[in-house]
Amino acid sequence: MPGPPSAPHSPWPFGGYRLLAGTPLAELAPSADPAPAQAALAHQLGDFLGALHALPLDLAPSLAPDTLGRLDVARRRPITLASLATCGASDARAEALLDDAVGAAATHAPRLVITHADLDARHVLVDDTRRATGVIDWGDLMLADPAIDLGLAFSAFDG
Repeated sequence: MPGPPSAPHSPWPFGGYRLLAGTPLAELAPSADPAPAQAALAHQLGDFLGALHALPLDLAPSLAPDTLGRLDVARRRPITLASLATCGASDARAEALLDDAVGAAATHAPRLVITHADLDARHVLVDDTRRATGVIDWGDLMLADPAIDLGLAFSAFDG
């Protein structure tokens, strides 16, 4: 149940919720799961994302679009190249790939949907059979292209 700031202890609003059962998926080794178990969890999470992204936008009229430009390839290009250069991985192929991505992104307008926007293996709770029991950390909830939630695939699954 949300509440007002509790100054002088904290100037921030707070939320208290019931404890959800499960272990964060990030605490479990994905390679320990057989392929069928990973596929079942991926299907379950795909269904969840399909339902989340299909919610009518009028359910959350105050949600803002992504102000960080997480999928803005042109904006992210120099940041990505600088990061690659820092670790010695920048080369002409990376620049060409990013240039192609910038060109492709310029031809596609993002489809805005309700997104979790910070979905990774730390935010998916699973039970002992690796079935999802909940999704936590909704602090970045926003309107964005649904692709913003696909980072989960890289943090949660092998292969």
